[in-house]
Amino acid sequence: MPRWVFDLLRQRIDALGIANLPLIIEPQTAGSTHRVLSLGRIEARPTVKLTPRLRAEGLDWRQDLTRLLAKAVAYVTASDERDTDFWRRWKEARTATAFARRPVAVAGEYRDETDLGLLIDLFAAYVFIPELHRWP
Repeated sequence: MPRWVFDLLRQRIDALGIANLPLIIEPQTAGSTHRVLSLGRIEARPTVKLTPRLRAEGLDWRQDLTRLLAKAVAYVTASDERDTDFWRRWKEARTATAFARRPVAVAGEYRDETDLGLLIDLFAAYVFIPELHRWP
């Protein structure tokens, strides 16, 4: 991942007053139906849980691990739900422009996606565009 991602993460970690990325990895048995990525809060702080499947040949992340980590960073660095100005502007951008139609055209599952969910997925994709040097 590019350096700006870690800079953004460090700023958020400092603002939250925590020591590191709040990430839990809990391998599951091969037949597990747990989602590979779960988002939540511990002690009112954003926390990410990854649950790869444990197989004889190693861990099955069911997605690219770098993309999962980008999603984790996106969630932890996202504006707090109390930042109503940010989320109002994000919703306006999502609904009032051609940007709003693109995800639905690409994948129908985005049709009912939450504002936070779409932010996380777009951030994770944005990380892999090498000519971009910061999150907008």
